[in-house]
This record gives sequence, C-alpha cells and structure tokens, in this order.
Amino acid sequence: MIPVVTTQEVPCRKNAAYKGMVWASKKVSVGLLSDAQNVLNAAKAKIVTQLAGEAERMGADAVVATRIEIVQRNYSDFYAYAYGTAVKTKK
Repeated sequence: MIPVVTTQEVPCRKNAAYKGMVWASKKVSVGLLSDAQNVLNAAKAKIVTQLAGEAERMGADAVVATRIEIVQRNYSDFYAYAYGTAVKTKK
C-alpha cells in the first residue's frame, strides 16, 4: 500500500506532481457501545486503504494532507470520511 500521511509531504520525499483529491466514506453501525472503538478503528483502516487504492489508480505513489472524520448520526450509526491529495513523489 502506498503511504497515506497527514503531513504535506511524505518524510524524505518531495512532491513532484499533484494528481488530484481522493476521498472515501463508510457507514458503520455499532451494535454494542463496548464494540464501538474496534468497529470505528476497522472503518478507519478500510477508508485509508480505499484512499490509497484510488490514488494508485490516478498514478500517484502517496496521499498527503489526509484528514479523517467520524460523525455520529444517532446512537448506533456512524459515518467515517477521509480525504487527501494524491501526489507523485521523488526522493
């Protein structure tokens, strides 16, 4: 999987070309509140993987400036959103 980072550049690399914005979302339902943390962590991992896959399809080798948000819609439903910038990097 390509690097997905919250910083403006991948450490030890420079951004060579911007490929565009990538985003992903996932609805998550939690049965028991005690399971919420594990379910939300799994959702975050899934949307980061989706970001990386979308960036690769665009010809990028990294995603920078990544942001992840979790929004609770009601007692048991959450939405996980992630977005970032797909870039081609050089060393």
